[in-house]
Amino acid sequence: MGRQIEISKKKFPNIEEEYTKLTIIQLDYLYAIYNLDNPSFSDIAKFMNVANSSVSEMYRKLYDKGYVSKSRSKKDRREYQISLTFKGRRLIYKDLVSSIYLSKEIFEKIPDENVLNAYEVLKDYLYEVKSKELEQYFKKYAEYKSIEKEFLD
Repeated sequence: MGRQIEISKKKFPNIEEEYTKLTIIQLDYLYAIYNLDNPSFSDIAKFMNVANSSVSEMYRKLYDKGYVSKSRSKKDRREYQISLTFKGRRLIYKDLVSSIYLSKEIFEKIPDENVLNAYEVLKDYLYEVKSKELEQYFKKYAEYKSIEKEFLD
């Protein structure tokens, strides 16, 4: 992530300040909200495999930092939907753009005849690393054995 932050700082000079205000887990929650598109608290809890109370606590932290807001669901007035604020969307977009630039930087240094091979090696490596990260993440936040098959198979 260090090189990605360097690239982000070049493209977006103030992003380091935003990154230092967030933990990796908070960034994960922002990505979950972004990917789920205005989810309810329970949608996020299911997606991240955490308790609703954990989502509520994280919502409060992200709300206090100005990254998220909530509104009553139009379908069920008892539920709230969480959405990214402009500040939250801007951070996610900056992070996505810096990821694209990092990928481009990596692949520009590889000779054309080796790009497909490099892609396959990188894909396998990232899968292995992600699998290890997922294992640690789920062991910490959930009953790992019950979700191991669903996420790692």
